[in-house]
Amino acid sequence: MPRTALRYVLCLCGLVLGWVASAPAAEFVISPLRVTLSRAVKSTQIEVRNADTRPLRVQVDAMAWSQDAEGKDHYAESDALLFFPKAMEIPAGGSRIVRLAAKVPPASVEDTYRLFIAEPLVGNDTFNRYLDDAGRIHCQSSLASTRKYSDLVSSFKRFGKEYGFDWLMLAAQGYQESRLRQDAQSSTGAVGIMQLRPSTAADPNVGIPDISSAEDNIHAGAKYMRFLADRYFGDDLDPLQQWLLTLAAYNAGPARVAQLRGTAGREGYDPDRWFNNVEIIAARQIGAETVGYVSNVYKYFVGYKLAQARTQENAEKYGVASASCDNAD
Repeated sequence: MPRTALRYVLCLCGLVLGWVASAPAAEFVISPLRVTLSRAVKSTQIEVRNADTRPLRVQVDAMAWSQDAEGKDHYAESDALLFFPKAMEIPAGGSRIVRLAAKVPPASVEDTYRLFIAEPLVGNDTFNRYLDDAGRIHCQSSLASTRKYSDLVSSFKRFGKEYGFDWLMLAAQGYQESRLRQDAQSSTGAVGIMQLRPSTAADPNVGIPDISSAEDNIHAGAKYMRFLADRYFGDDLDPLQQWLLTLAAYNAGPARVAQLRGTAGREGYDPDRWFNNVEIIAARQIGAETVGYVSNVYKYFVGYKLAQARTQENAEKYGVASASCDNAD
């Protein structure tokens, strides 16, 4: 499949975003064609509409852009911008909203970026990789390796139900933490699939002193997530935002996330929303780790949900699930 790209001009200091009309890809319709971000307007969004007759997968990237005296374009990689979602699937005739923001407030000197919304090369992109990962955890066969994943699925489902999480949320978190390996150990003493320290698991708020088995490790991770959500991010929050903020606290600590939310509120961001709000403060104050952690877990979760939906669709169409995938909720 050919790579299809739409290019935009993005300027930080009035983060001016405008469509370069000479770009190919007639299958997409983008609106608006020009937006501006400034210190007063910290985030914005564009709509990507699929005008094709087939579903399309796209991903978003940005590169710093400049022109020399001869008018030649120059590009350089940059992580100055945040996008959500970064990868998506758009049904035929459908559309998706892409939110964007700068990690730091626009400076007085204008920086220019070009935003690429592209249909990735098949077999060589992050989107396909996390869908493949989703399929591997979600599918079962007679292979010993997938029997292992089947056992993990049972634990994720059991403790997801017990502690009020979609089991695929826990599976996505486990994949980010350890690639679903119970033998994983970190330099900070975290162990197992959910990468908890034994001292955290043994704390009375969790109360699971032995997390050496995959089942108990997943149990402790789910219970600790529930504790963080209930203690620090109460019922008044949107459930998705509560989960995202809880993920950030799992990674960076609840005290740090509370401080980030406070700063977000003082600077005009929404302290109850992670993407394009608290996330921006986190990127500035503590770096990329927690921002990447939450983004990756969410990405894997979306991938797992897409794989699940595809399995169910195949089962309805053909009476069987492709690759013997488990299509339970």
